[in-house]
Amino acid sequence: MNNETDHDVELTCAGLKVHFTDPIQLERSGRDDEFRVAGATSPSSPAGEIHRIECESRVIIDIDMMKDGVVEAHHHAEFSDLEFNQVTGAFRATGPGLIESTQPDTGKQLTTSPRAVARANTPVKTPEKTFVFIHATFIGQLEGNRNERFVQLKQHVRGVFGPVRQLGDRINIDGLSVDELPEKTGSLGCENLSISAIPGTNAKWNSFSMVAESNSSDSRKGTRTPCRLESQPISGDADKITYDHSKQQFILRADEGRQARVSHRRDGGEPESLTGREILYYRDTNQLTATQITGVQASER
Repeated sequence: MNNETDHDVELTCAGLKVHFTDPIQLERSGRDDEFRVAGATSPSSPAGEIHRIECESRVIIDIDMMKDGVVEAHHHAEFSDLEFNQVTGAFRATGPGLIESTQPDTGKQLTTSPRAVARANTPVKTPEKTFVFIHATFIGQLEGNRNERFVQLKQHVRGVFGPVRQLGDRINIDGLSVDELPEKTGSLGCENLSISAIPGTNAKWNSFSMVAESNSSDSRKGTRTPCRLESQPISGDADKITYDHSKQQFILRADEGRQARVSHRRDGGEPESLTGREILYYRDTNQLTATQITGVQASER
């Protein structure tokens, strides 16, 4: 599915059902095992538009986003099942599954690090154009809307995000400790993760936000395990963790009667542990503020 101008979509699955807006009929195209979709009233009448598709088992999606025929971003996803409404843009999938996205960092918020890019052996130079890489896995449900540019993943979610130098590069932090993480690369562990595009000037989408929540943030039932953020120079636990890429801002919030906890290292110094109801951190300036602070502890050598 492509228009050879701004997108190219490849979809594979074990079973596919397509719903059209109007009745259709299949006509032989003249080639073996190939059919043409036509309107039901006559072969010359136009076929209706696709209304909804249902994909069953082993769903794999690859999307190239292009400008003037040149690929600028790539998205990849794997699900057990998928439903997509072409008219409303809404989609729903079941796990276990993953989503992966590499797109230009139009806000130029990030620079790359040698350890951030898997299988990259060449020295890193300051690029004219960097890309944002996001990878997230889940085992529950996924819901979102293509038109509104958001997606939500549920149950045992793990997300990794950070800068890469070019399309095709990926971030791999498996086996790395928090102290070994590349600069401006982070990971989130939670039960609910929402990723949304942030509109910029001229109605363009030029940034994104991530909201990680534990089950305790929206229900008294389920796990009370907080979300976990791992990055440099700040890591922590909270019932809700928000990341705004356009502001390079993290917000860690605790539910009523609970505390958010962070470990923060100032300009190469020893890490400092802090607990409070709400903790704000700005990555560009390495500044941290907190409300209702209940504890501060400096690490000893």
